[in-house]
Amino acid sequence: MKLTKDQIEEVDYVLRKHYTFENFDDLRTELVDHIASDVELLMQNEKLSFDEALSKILYKWKTEISWDRNSKHNSVPKMVSRLWRKLDWKYNSITIALVVALFFLDQLFRKEEWGTFIMYLIGVVGCFLGIYLIKIFKKNRFNTVLSMYAEDKLIVNLSIVLIGIVVNILLNYFDGDFLSRPGFPAIVYATITLMIKTILMRRNIKIENQLLKVM
Repeated sequence: MKLTKDQIEEVDYVLRKHYTFENFDDLRTELVDHIASDVELLMQNEKLSFDEALSKILYKWKTEISWDRNSKHNSVPKMVSRLWRKLDWKYNSITIALVVALFFLDQLFRKEEWGTFIMYLIGVVGCFLGIYLIKIFKKNRFNTVLSMYAEDKLIVNLSIVLIGIVVNILLNYFDGDFLSRPGFPAIVYATITLMIKTILMRRNIKIENQLLKVM
């Protein structure tokens, strides 16, 4: 038994308004197909009404689609939270490893002023990446799992870069030289994070183009 257009829209509405999938267009589109198919089978096999079948199927999916209250990410369904945790582990490991390696390399040249200028250059790159990402998000027509992950804490990371640069400039001014660079770890960490977010958003553009074809 095929669902009507209104019934499919009802499934979409429930996922958007009751299960916090409003900001995950790609995943919600896929879930609507799965849930609609499950509802059709249940209506056919058990002779249930649409509302009865939908209620049963949503209960079946409840664990995966409900908000994960143990997650550090607010109002995110469990299936999204689980993926984001994997991405956090993957990208944080890469970022921390790079920051540590660059920090020890910087310590070898800690008495060289050019090291501070390189830090500022990295910070400027981070600022441009942050502004670039903000512009992309304003133009974004669809929210996906990747785009929302990339947007998460974007302003925080951009602020870390800006504050790190300003504080370090003030310290250099009062010291009378450019040897001091305590902002190095924070600026480099936030900039690398913004680079990763930029890469993810480039991938998201491909997903968005696919969604446009579907919708």
